[in-house]
Amino acid sequence: MRRSRHLAWIVFGFLVLCSRPAAAQTLVGAGPGYLFDSPGAYWLITGLGWIPAKAPDVIIFKPLVFSPRVEKYFGNGGFQGDANMLWDIPLAAAINAHPYIGMGVGVQHFGDAGFSETKPVLNIVTGFRYTKPEWREQVVLEAVYSSGIHNANTMVINLAVLFP
Repeated sequence: MRRSRHLAWIVFGFLVLCSRPAAAQTLVGAGPGYLFDSPGAYWLITGLGWIPAKAPDVIIFKPLVFSPRVEKYFGNGGFQGDANMLWDIPLAAAINAHPYIGMGVGVQHFGDAGFSETKPVLNIVTGFRYTKPEWREQVVLEAVYSSGIHNANTMVINLAVLFP
């Protein structure tokens, strides 16, 4: 397990360092979500970005997208900030749902009266981006699994609208 985490960190670092901004459209958005598998289950609000990145020729998974995220949990005073690198899986242009998968790193904080914990996390992200040619906005449905130290693992499901 420890060796696979180190490999994941190395791959993520390589992708971030080798990527550079692409000419495609940058999007930002927000939406509601739900947090599972934590000291409790909480509703949350998510803010996220969608920043296309131009990957070097040695990377076969293209196009890449840098996706910063911020989550604010209601009910426990917690939050999480992430930096994720996603593979926007290319499908036929006629298909309106575009799947993606990726990984990233973040910092997660849980806190309320008498209990507070902040820890680094490793993320696995998957989802669908729904768009239509006549829309400027895009709808995102995604799941984020975050694994932290001390067996603290969380799963977030969220729905967001991205705007150009």
